Amino acid sequence: MWFSTIRWTRTVGLVAASTVFTAALSACSAVTGSPSPGNGAPVAGAANSAAGAAGAAGAAGAAGSVVSTATGGAGAGAQALPPFSPAPESMHRLTQSQFKNSLRALLGDVTVGQLDSDSYIGGFATVGAGSVVTSANGVQQYQVAIDSALDQAFADTKRRAQLIGCTPQTPLDSACAQSFVKSFGRLAWRRPLTQAQLDRYAALAQSSATALSDSYAGLRWAASALLQSPYFLYRSERGSSVPGMADRNQYTSFELASKLAFFLWNSTPDGDLLDAAESGALATPAGLSAQIDRLLSAPQGQEAIVNFAREFTRTDNLIGMPKDASTYPSFTSTLSVAMGEEVLRLWQNAFESDSDALGLFTTQQTFANKELGALYGLDTSGLAANTFSAVTLPASQGRSGLLTTAAMLSLQATQIEGSPTLRGRYIRQQFQCMTIPDPPPGVVTTLPSTGPGTFTKRQKMLVHESQPSCAGCHSLMDPLGFPLEHFDAVGAYRATDSGLEIDTSGKLGDQSFADAVGMGQILAASPATAACLVQKIYTYAVAHPIPNSEQVIVNDLSSAFSASGNRLPALISKIVTSDAFKFTSPESP
Repeated sequence: MWFSTIRWTRTVGLVAASTVFTAALSACSAVTGSPSPGNGAPVAGAANSAAGAAGAAGAAGAAGSVVSTATGGAGAGAQALPPFSPAPESMHRLTQSQFKNSLRALLGDVTVGQLDSDSYIGGFATVGAGSVVTSANGVQQYQVAIDSALDQAFADTKRRAQLIGCTPQTPLDSACAQSFVKSFGRLAWRRPLTQAQLDRYAALAQSSATALSDSYAGLRWAASALLQSPYFLYRSERGSSVPGMADRNQYTSFELASKLAFFLWNSTPDGDLLDAAESGALATPAGLSAQIDRLLSAPQGQEAIVNFAREFTRTDNLIGMPKDASTYPSFTSTLSVAMGEEVLRLWQNAFESDSDALGLFTTQQTFANKELGALYGLDTSGLAANTFSAVTLPASQGRSGLLTTAAMLSLQATQIEGSPTLRGRYIRQQFQCMTIPDPPPGVVTTLPSTGPGTFTKRQKMLVHESQPSCAGCHSLMDPLGFPLEHFDAVGAYRATDSGLEIDTSGKLGDQSFADAVGMGQILAASPATAACLVQKIYTYAVAHPIPNSEQVIVNDLSSAFSASGNRLPALISKIVTSDAFKFTSPESP
């Protein structure tokens, strides 16, 4: 459990506020690069315990301990799933982006400094936030970031007046102190303060104002204390008991408002959403539907899918990503930023256009600035350095959607060359929900010598894969990586490999294809791809690995996603109106 102690130190007439808080929460080879995300947090069931995964079409051929967790509904022969029972809810620290977005929602456009790193579990920071431990240095970083943001907000007299909502007297009057703490505290803590809390922080504002001879400074210190409280930095959503339902608690209206805001906006609830929670409107189907529509149609509504994509594709890893400078002299820090921006815009476009999301695997349309356009071999005369434009990819390069973006190709590569194994493993794990283990201890992961002569990487790898200890996993990964061999370690097109013709043929299950375009088409048509995408978005939304007791919900969502034409807004709406978004286990994680 966590606790908060607020200490006020009077030094040379100066009142300093600091919040001290602690949190106690609870056979392959030739795979190079960063390891896969760690195992999920301990919850009832395991992230990969999707019993009855017989509906995972397109993921056939798994051998050994390779596991597919994408399910496409209860097909013939599938094992019966248990009835829905919610997983326990961990206390979640705000992720870096949630913290920054929340401060800006509360204080306006402020610059937020360095923060404690996010922890990724199950591929998402939203999941890792349920078990992350804040270091002593992290506590100090939060305090510095909050105080800096408040300094910026209070230095602007117009913004300060809007924030406070009253004109304080000197010395600070109780009415203005109470009014500010009540309104600002409600927004910061995502619920109304109790009377005791209201009195405590209002008294703090007044005593600080007296010590500093500055009413505004007193209100600023009260705001600092409210923002350094665990009630702001952490989300504790445990619900309340439901008569006759011993296996679950129902989220309170304010907890539901918080869950909605952080999923749909990646930020704190606004006043209108808290009003709907306080009035009881959010507890009604009509009131909930109205708020979902409002949140998704707002400018921040794109964050429902954009931040999912940011975490899902780990575009943050592009920043500072090392590449060999002598091999890729044109690879710059600005190019890596552009790579990430392209991916996020593709997802955003699929969401805002309300189109078939699986078209992300086949589209020839993308977004580029001048630098990224040059990498793709486009005519850059109409492209700008700092803005992105819709462009059509050149057909001659054989690019097809997400899998051939420079971001994906660069991330799944070494500093010098592309990696068919890394790329194939990524596709299997991220878009087929297949878990492929790391190489067993002692297995040699370097490619063997092929003797004299010149060989393509594919030819070298096929010799390597002939070894029995390597064949099982590589037969699943490499046939999905070979179609991307026309693209180097930064995603640029190359016509040959060591001067030799490149064989880009591949296979998914029993379906063969000639190149990356064909692979994208088969992935887009695969039920396993759609089911896996639902599973990923659901995991991000509920912020915990999927236990077997929630798999029935995921299967229902997969069916609804397919029936909607694979539309992201429809899926997001179904998730937030599902029982999984209403209930949590009364047990502790």
